[in-house]
Amino acid sequence: MGTVRIAGMVRLAQQVRRQLSRPMSPEALARLRQHVADMLERVDGWLDEAGSRPEALAAPSRKAYEFLRGVDWSRAAVSDDAAAPADLLGSFRLPGLRRRFELLLDDLSCAAAPEKLGELHEQIRTWRQRIDDVLEGEGVAPEQLREESRAVRAWLGYFSRREKLEQYVAAAARARAALEAQLAAGRDYPLPVRVHFRPSRPVWRLRADRRGTLAILPTAMITLGPEAMAALAARAAGASRDDSAVQEAMLSADYQGVLAELSAAGGVPEQAGGVHHDLAASFARVNAAYFEGRVPRPHLRWGLFTSRRFGHYDAVRDTVMVSSTLDRPDVPPLAVDYIVFHELLHKVLGVRRCGGRRAVHTPEFRRAERRFERLAEAQAVLHRLAGGQPPPSARGR
Repeated sequence: MGTVRIAGMVRLAQQVRRQLSRPMSPEALARLRQHVADMLERVDGWLDEAGSRPEALAAPSRKAYEFLRGVDWSRAAVSDDAAAPADLLGSFRLPGLRRRFELLLDDLSCAAAPEKLGELHEQIRTWRQRIDDVLEGEGVAPEQLREESRAVRAWLGYFSRREKLEQYVAAAARARAALEAQLAAGRDYPLPVRVHFRPSRPVWRLRADRRGTLAILPTAMITLGPEAMAALAARAAGASRDDSAVQEAMLSADYQGVLAELSAAGGVPEQAGGVHHDLAASFARVNAAYFEGRVPRPHLRWGLFTSRRFGHYDAVRDTVMVSSTLDRPDVPPLAVDYIVFHELLHKVLGVRRCGGRRAVHTPEFRRAERRFERLAEAQAVLHRLAGGQPPPSARGR
């Protein structure tokens, strides 16, 4: 069982996979290839010194190692007119951005007076403009920013509108009141509560510090009304296990509208293309064969290298994510199509509830899944990639 993690190898593999999916200049390709060779040489050296083998690597590092070791550089698309150097894509950082952003969010958490809100609004507008000026001066496109920096830039653009900022402050007051009512009787999370609506994947995060408790919520939760906010507070405080009201709010048109605007403002094109497989082509095949072409196309993206969970459907973001482990030459398109089909079933059938609990792989789901042609063959491929362990998608989990 893998136990050794190699810092930076998974990130490098993800970067290489993205960059090989688009044309590069000959110089950029040579730099990327040398970077990979240097990383593999270092890893092999560490393994030799430890008297170990690649199988000892933790699963994500092992999958990344296998991917980098198996890259067929002859397949790379080379163009003298390639837009951006490969080593800049997703790697340009803005020093000090995170710290300044957190200070701004702290100020917003207690911005009740109109004059204070006006100052912060002007600060947001100025800051967003300065970021764009830096990008223009450096000749850097938004997609060349690191993911966190892109998200902050989109956030600043969204709240450059005064009415959106007022909505933010009103929502922060609702969230603070609801959370403090739930946390007042406990000792784990002291009062007062500061609320940050910011780019965040978890539905909530609570963190006690010397100033009280910091609550971090996804930006689009500014759309939650009093009832949904109270339900969220109860869930976060551990007073309830029912998340139906929160899930319903996150699937609402208002919530989805904020997500769509933030996504568009991020300036990042969809990355459905892989090195060996194209998720857009897979979706087209599956949609035509099993759904009569009627399923609206979700966002499609390649995810991290995984050893067992090969797909995920995020209903809130309407995103089908497929593990980069499948983007390799020895994985047939059939296996990719099966994962896309499986996740599209989640999109089409939705989530059922039984006794207050979410039911995902229901009998109805399993009956629908059996419509996939050559199902056993596709699941056998996943079984092999999972090291002989049935992946959750094939086990009803």
